[in-house]
Amino acid sequence: VRGVLGVDPDVRKGFSSVRVAFDIDADASDAEIDALVASGTKYSAVFDMLTAPTSVVVGRGDA
Repeated sequence: VRGVLGVDPDVRKGFSSVRVAFDIDADASDAEIDALVASGTKYSAVFDMLTAPTSVVVGRGDA
């Protein structure tokens, strides 16, 4: 929060890590559930954006 509020310029404004845990209750084997979780990272746009360099362009809407 200190970075976001500008209180401390040495503190990063973003997250240093993101942790996700799935609690899956399914009639499936552990291997099937592991495959499902793996497919989430394979096809997730959010996972891709967080783990690969993403170009961000900031500007005025009226320019």
